[in-house]
Amino acid sequence: MWLRQERNGRRKGKGPAAQELLRVMDLKGTIVTADAMNCQKGTAEVITEGKGDYVLALKGNQGLLYEEVRAYFDGDCLETLKGKSGCYKKTVEAEHGGVAVREYYITEDTGWFSEKGKWKGLKSFGMVHKKLKRRDGTQEEEFRCYICSIEENAEEFERAVRRHWGVLSAAFFYPHLFQRMPEILDFLQAA
Repeated sequence: MWLRQERNGRRKGKGPAAQELLRVMDLKGTIVTADAMNCQKGTAEVITEGKGDYVLALKGNQGLLYEEVRAYFDGDCLETLKGKSGCYKKTVEAEHGGVAVREYYITEDTGWFSEKGKWKGLKSFGMVHKKLKRRDGTQEEEFRCYICSIEENAEEFERAVRRHWGVLSAAFFYPHLFQRMPEILDFLQAA
């Protein structure tokens, strides 16, 4: 895992700043994950040119793309993917005072996507459907969609998504570490 932070005094925005950082990293053989803010064509291009793969989260900031991918995963598609080797994985875990069931779907069926050629390395779309059933009887359900350069491999997709959320959880639960990151990096570079 790579963690790197730099001050961006040029005010280009976080997307271009992330792309600059990715250009100096050795991405060969890695899967780069990013939240929706960094789900950009330029980010996909930089990762692919660096010989890496990507799993990029989609949300409303990608408007039509998010809506198209979310619509793709509605209906009969999910049952078809459940029956196809490498396209589906289900996990059940204790979480937040209840039980979380996650279903991971991934497909290389991308031919329907009109902007496929604009996303360098695009090979697949993924979705995670999470149902959380709490002990008090309440339930929560969410859908997360992803644009990916990895092949149909639900195990690999699940690992990439879970590792991404693990880093975000660490930033939430250990903010003091991430707030001190410039000091830590300066110390490590001096050592």
